[in-house]
Amino acid sequence: MAALLLSPAAAAARGQDLHVPENYFTIQEALDAAKPGDRVVVANGTYRQAIALRSGVTLESAGGPDSCLLIPVPGVLAMITADSLAAPATIRGFRLDGQQYQARQGIHVTASRVDILDNHLEGLNVGVYLEGCPEGLIARNAILRCRSAGLLIMESSPRVVSNEMRYSGEYSIAVNGRTSRPVIGGSRGRSNIIVSNKGSVDLGNGTPLNLDARYNNWGQGTAVEMNRKGYPANISTIEDNFDDPQNGRVDYRHWAGQPFLSSLLCEPARLILPALLAVAVVVGVILRISAGRRRAA
Repeated sequence: MAALLLSPAAAAARGQDLHVPENYFTIQEALDAAKPGDRVVVANGTYRQAIALRSGVTLESAGGPDSCLLIPVPGVLAMITADSLAAPATIRGFRLDGQQYQARQGIHVTASRVDILDNHLEGLNVGVYLEGCPEGLIARNAILRCRSAGLLIMESSPRVVSNEMRYSGEYSIAVNGRTSRPVIGGSRGRSNIIVSNKGSVDLGNGTPLNLDARYNNWGQGTAVEMNRKGYPANISTIEDNFDDPQNGRVDYRHWAGQPFLSSLLCEPARLILPALLAVAVVVGVILRISAGRRRAA
């Protein structure tokens, strides 16, 4: 009975679902009609539309990125935009395809919190462009074959976790701005796959030191670089060939999928293992001396 009584209140707090094209002919019409807490659900199909997200609204496909395709409108800078939203918004489950249409940007977010989840972005100039966004979540997306950057972070601090980023023409991730504090991976279970890009992480002028990009899968080819003396400063195999060490440094430790023996050489294990071996030697010597004394007695 309590559950039945609470259900209408929970539904009201959650908002209503607006369906495209069942209730609204275009995605933008549904977004314009939506209120904070509402969800715009887009049926399977192909849509050539320029989309502006609305404050507090979730934009979601019904069948996921394999079933719902967005293609760019000619002359439009970005396929999906969000500008100065008062409340967080979400976009989930779309395929943004710019390969045949030379699209410039997939998703452009300015001064807003937008969670970008479970999308497939491919063949764009820039996959996701964040500008002046103090927070946000970019998770479980596939960002492939972007000509300039898969993810461009400008004066923004998103969490970037569990994405697959491959085949970028320039950089997989480009970070710029003194207020940028993104976390890329950063902990176990949140690793991104960032491999087969011309340059994986680029730090622009004024970017803070020590960007957190730990626990990502950079590919097995980086093992020698990861374990060299002075690690993790200026790893050219992972960064682009034009990296300026004065712009900042990236912490790449504990990359996912590394060989076990190589992982033992990683920080902080590389520092702990010699201490453990020294302790074991001392304990062994003490035990031998004690055993000798007992036999003498």
